[in-house]
Amino acid sequence: YIIMKTFFLICFTLLCLPLISLSQEKTVTFWFKINSTENIPVVIEEDGKKKLLFEDEELTQFFENFEIFSFQKSFPSSKRDLLIKVYEIETNNFSLMSKIELNYPDLFIDIEEKPEIQELYLPDDLGVIGGEIQEQEELYFIGAPAAWDITKGDPVIQIGISESVNVNHEDLIGIANVLNGPIPTNFGSHGTRVALIAGANTDNSIGISSIGFNSSVVTKGSGANAVIELAQAGVPVINMSWGVCTTSQTTIDYYQEAMDEAYYDYGAILVAAAGNGSFSCPTLGPEALHYPAGCENVISVSTIGHLYPLGDPNPLHDNQQDKFEHSNSSNPVNTFNTDVDIVAPGRHILTQDGVNSDGVYSYGNGTSFAAPIISGTIGLMLSLNPCLELKEVESILKLTSKKVDTLSVNLPYYGKIGSGRLQADLAVKMVYDMITPSQIVKVENQEFSRWDFILESAPERIEMQNQIFEGVATATFKAKQSIELISDVDLKPSSFTRNPGFVDLIIDAELTLCPDNGVKGRKLSHKNIEKERLSEVKNAYLILYPNPNEGSFTISLKNFEIVDQVSIAIFNSFGEMVYIGKMSTLQKVVNIPEIQSGLYFVRLNSSNLDVSIKFIKI
Repeated sequence: YIIMKTFFLICFTLLCLPLISLSQEKTVTFWFKINSTENIPVVIEEDGKKKLLFEDEELTQFFENFEIFSFQKSFPSSKRDLLIKVYEIETNNFSLMSKIELNYPDLFIDIEEKPEIQELYLPDDLGVIGGEIQEQEELYFIGAPAAWDITKGDPVIQIGISESVNVNHEDLIGIANVLNGPIPTNFGSHGTRVALIAGANTDNSIGISSIGFNSSVVTKGSGANAVIELAQAGVPVINMSWGVCTTSQTTIDYYQEAMDEAYYDYGAILVAAAGNGSFSCPTLGPEALHYPAGCENVISVSTIGHLYPLGDPNPLHDNQQDKFEHSNSSNPVNTFNTDVDIVAPGRHILTQDGVNSDGVYSYGNGTSFAAPIISGTIGLMLSLNPCLELKEVESILKLTSKKVDTLSVNLPYYGKIGSGRLQADLAVKMVYDMITPSQIVKVENQEFSRWDFILESAPERIEMQNQIFEGVATATFKAKQSIELISDVDLKPSSFTRNPGFVDLIIDAELTLCPDNGVKGRKLSHKNIEKERLSEVKNAYLILYPNPNEGSFTISLKNFEIVDQVSIAIFNSFGEMVYIGKMSTLQKVVNIPEIQSGLYFVRLNSSNLDVSIKFIKI
């Protein structure tokens, strides 16, 4: 059940803006790479202004022609070779970039204007919101009460918010901390609103409930460097409800390098808001990539409706369940593209009001508020098993999501709104089933033609039903006892692409839950599936195709010289031999259509060969 909390709702029309001094100078920030330490200046203050002192006096004199407000590293916490060379300069002279490019292109490399980070929320009065107060219907819609019946989270699991958060907010105090630096005083800051959705103190008769329930919150500044710092501090999941819409390859490379550092070097699970369509990217449109959501190894989150039944004829009830866009929206305000991984409620989400003081709550909109719902769900998952692989977390979210792009109202967005809509209860239940010996992990009711999936954190048994893996999708599932294909399972990944799909179903009685002591084990044991698989394919000299098959297949040996006859033995998943034969050439066709559907193991043996391979009979 949802724990009901006291909150005040103020409906208002925004009629005024903060006063801004008309004399305030507009500034611009440029960033660039400096390869040589000789070209890094000493920054001093002289007569109240910044001055850059270079070893080369000519450079010092050049920059004296411009008013400089700051010069600093863009990623001061990074240890990556690319990012430690990136610097930024703030000035009020917009011609500085062109003059640097003209005079010193080899010293200040790839200079361009640094894109401004956007907080990916939508104004409350954008489009038709409509409807009466619905409390926190989004939590019911994603199955939060059922998830909480399994776990209410653990304060040991920290949810990182890479923004400024007022940790003294009435519903964060005692459970939220700033990694380092000052505590902001604005209770209605964007970061505070995001943090409450992910991890507000729940069941305390104050404020709102959060999906993360007992999870704790740790915050740090904003931007990619904040993500690196949170990851370095060991924060397991980091939320990024901000982004930049850009086509600059330099900016994209910087963000990708920062995300790679947080992911590969420190083992952080990264979640980002996908963007708010044409609202957050008017120049490139609703399908444009926002970064860091568009980076590899980042879970990109867009929004989905949750409030009213699908097909509700009331024109005010446009926030309809599992419908991607507003019914009454003329411009798409949700980002959709092939990089979106999953969708979650992001319209009419209750959180701290953005204008009023501490303890006043209202509804907000945007992928900014969908992403922390995913991050909070991950907090619950990690509270059950902190050793989950990085890709395993994303796999579970996708495997348990509800496919919604095949609904008639969503067909214009087919293939561009991720695996489906978050079902937090099923995601948490899958983690519980994986760590509970008496339970069966069920992979069912979905279809995938892309993405990499792994399940290997020690499930006893896995059952697959009404499930499709095709195209370039890859699946590596491991279980201690059995993996059963119950019914309506179609495993037909493509082997005729540059990066072929595959399905590996592995029985391993030696699987362990936390091989290397808790969260540290999760980080150290993380593997890049695609790189591993490509390496395996490259070095393999035994090929079986098609796989899966109906009992007729070809065994082919590559890069191998047959010295004597090779014996072939095929076993089912119970270790029973179902076929024995010989091959004296590098290729042999096997026909055994009478065997039952399931997983089989082929072993080839001779005086100079002992290899094995798996296949699936469908």
